[in-house]
Amino acid sequence: MNVIQEKARDYGQTLTIACIHSTTPHHTTPHHTTNGGRAVYGNKNTRTESRTKPAEGVRGLQPLDAATFAQYLEEAEMEDRITLLADGEPVPCTFGFGPAAPLEYSGAIVATEPARAEAPLTNAADLRRKLALMVRKPGEIANGANRAAKTGVVAVIVVHSEPGDTPLIPGDPDKKYKGSVPVLGVSASVGERLAAAAEGCLRIL
Repeated sequence: MNVIQEKARDYGQTLTIACIHSTTPHHTTPHHTTNGGRAVYGNKNTRTESRTKPAEGVRGLQPLDAATFAQYLEEAEMEDRITLLADGEPVPCTFGFGPAAPLEYSGAIVATEPARAEAPLTNAADLRRKLALMVRKPGEIANGANRAAKTGVVAVIVVHSEPGDTPLIPGDPDKKYKGSVPVLGVSASVGERLAAAAEGCLRIL
């Protein structure tokens, strides 16, 4: 059992409510704070919150078990380690799945062809040792990421298929992803910035 799992186990035993709720989108760094018996973990649009007393009458609260809480803790700490830049300017991203060994990359960002990576990639040679940019196809993120990873990319960045600033949090509940590189998610607006950038930088501590 790692430190994160031990923390989650303790939270699961001592806290009566853990919940997730949405907040107004904003571009801030991930935060881990405690305030008056409440622990908050998260960033951007999503965070997990746990209270030492039941919050009766509050809508939208969903009980979380220790294992689920561990996942949110780990994701929040993972995102603390990631920095993504477009032409030197930080852009928000979320960690999705896959291994996340320390790395530092500066160079081109190359879009997959086809854009949703739903078929064998026709530009595999161009993707090698680059940041791959692919557009989300519901239910096919892991399969598309597998195709991109096989070309030898540094990482896969999945762009939300819905317009706007809503961040994409890629998921792989069926464990279909077999690649050896991390898969990240960004909003459609960030995806546009990355596609137009002359240089991208990804740093994972």
